[in-house]
Amino acid sequence: MLLIFLATLPFIHDIFPADSTERFMGFRNTRIFLYAANSNIFSLIGWYLVFILAKEREFRFAILVPLGLQAYQTAGYVFNIKKTHFFEFEFKFAAIIIAAIFFTILFFRGKTFIKKQKLTDE
Repeated sequence: MLLIFLATLPFIHDIFPADSTERFMGFRNTRIFLYAANSNIFSLIGWYLVFILAKEREFRFAILVPLGLQAYQTAGYVFNIKKTHFFEFEFKFAAIIIAAIFFTILFFRGKTFIKKQKLTDE
């Protein structure tokens, strides 16, 4: 039942009429907001599932970058920060680069710590 609900998330906007002229959270109408928000939530759930399924894989840390980016994008739509400085391309690009470097450093630092600990245990 949950899988059916998740699969229909991007299409919930079809419930609302298209002729609404009322603006909603920075979007032209409620229908467009629901499409954008639900598509991003659907993608966020997908990245989260990939992250969970990659347990004990060496590349798992790399999945945190698109997962974080998708969470940021979803929060931008839901909390209506689209027209702020924090939602511009340059800021998001810099945040992605910084996050990728940060997660890579954490990964390799933890890996060398585990190797050192194995050497001291032997």
